Amino acid sequence: MQDWQWLKTQQEGQFFDRKSCYDRSGRRPKRRPAREVARDVAESLSAMANADGGTLAVGIEDDGTPTGVDYPPDRLEVILRAPKRLVNPPLKADYRWVELDGVRVLVFEVDWSPEVHQLTDGRYLYRHNDQNLPFPARDIEALKRSRRQALTEGQFVSGASIDDLDLELIRDVGQKVGLSMSPEEVLLHYRLAEHQNGRLRLT
Repeated sequence: MQDWQWLKTQQEGQFFDRKSCYDRSGRRPKRRPAREVARDVAESLSAMANADGGTLAVGIEDDGTPTGVDYPPDRLEVILRAPKRLVNPPLKADYRWVELDGVRVLVFEVDWSPEVHQLTDGRYLYRHNDQNLPFPARDIEALKRSRRQALTEGQFVSGASIDDLDLELIRDVGQKVGLSMSPEEVLLHYRLAEHQNGRLRLT
């Protein structure tokens, strides 16, 4: 069984983002409209798909506190359908429910996509560090073209998995070069692994 506690402690960055379902700008927190959360989901996932892929946890505050995703079924459907309804071409994003500290959070995972994805409001976004930045479509396509070429030239290592590696050593290497990332993210950063069909494969 996978341990999802890292969702609370992982720093937001190139491959990871958190979104809260609550507006805390007033005196009391209030639940955000589902359409706003859906827009956040579409923005982060399209930006990640246009870059290197990643994970989005919905229902966790910026400080890592799980506060949950609590909407009636019809409003929840608005959020779950966001990757397909608010992005062109529609995104293939997996999602799962994870229980943390007694509340349910929604975890989306999206792979790098060979296609350039556009939000239905006309924007193109690209994930850079912990931001979803507006980016010209032609520049995203150029980056994807070079990525496709690298994938064509590279090969997956048959039978090898991340369990075969010394993850602490990889983490140390990342920290020495200033990358505050998980071992998986370090491997992705250096193109030593790729997301394929929802799992990490070593190259």
